[in-house]
Amino acid sequence: MDDLREDLNQFTNIELLLLEQRKGDFKENRSQLVTLIKMQILFLIFLAIGSIFFMKRNLFDPLKLLLFSTKKMQKGHKLDISDIVEKNEMGKLLSAFYQMNEVVHEKTEALTYKAHHDELTGLKNRSMVNTELQAALHQAAKTNTKVAVYFLDLNKFKEINDTLGHDVGDEVLKKTAQLLTETVRCRDNVFRLGGDEFLVIGQGIAQCSGVKKLTSKLLEQFKFPVNIGSDPLSISPSVGVAIYPDDSIDGEELIKVC
Repeated sequence: MDDLREDLNQFTNIELLLLEQRKGDFKENRSQLVTLIKMQILFLIFLAIGSIFFMKRNLFDPLKLLLFSTKKMQKGHKLDISDIVEKNEMGKLLSAFYQMNEVVHEKTEALTYKAHHDELTGLKNRSMVNTELQAALHQAAKTNTKVAVYFLDLNKFKEINDTLGHDVGDEVLKKTAQLLTETVRCRDNVFRLGGDEFLVIGQGIAQCSGVKKLTSKLLEQFKFPVNIGSDPLSISPSVGVAIYPDDSIDGEELIKVC
């Protein structure tokens, strides 16, 4: 019985020892679990803060700028790049870059326009003739229509310059350009080649009668004197015409035929 009692006490002690070890493991695991839960909570908090910041930057701020710009447009005000970028250093940099690009673009457009247009009359100049004529001939070939090329120069223009002065001569050229532009159709093109020489490309003409009709309209515009300053002055052009494809199918040849 003593041996049995001793074995029982030993067994009890071992069980108590194991129980204490399990309690220690449980406490350690619970501590790790609590730490993990706290870390997850912190991660979720940071994730929520980051999401709010992301939504503000990429959704709410752009919507705010859009509403502000819309109200400005409703009031009839012109929008500027500063209205659609953030009010910070990056926004200022983008605004400055945009404004520099606008200046460069405007100057490029101005130079391009100046290179292809006559400064006095605003008409397209000689540099655009071949390009526009080839486009007109290509379209006429596709639609089986005719193209009329008119060459005009002003009679006694040198005499006007010599007797009345170059200022009057310039006004005569501008008036001639105006009359030609008002006479032709919207699909036609008018050019000043230089001096008192002008070129008109009449497009989409179905028959030769259409060429004659346009010729009559051009001459009719110069039938009566025009006012240059306060004095009436007669402008009399000489007109030559060549027709595609009747006279030639080559653009340069058509101009020479005129």
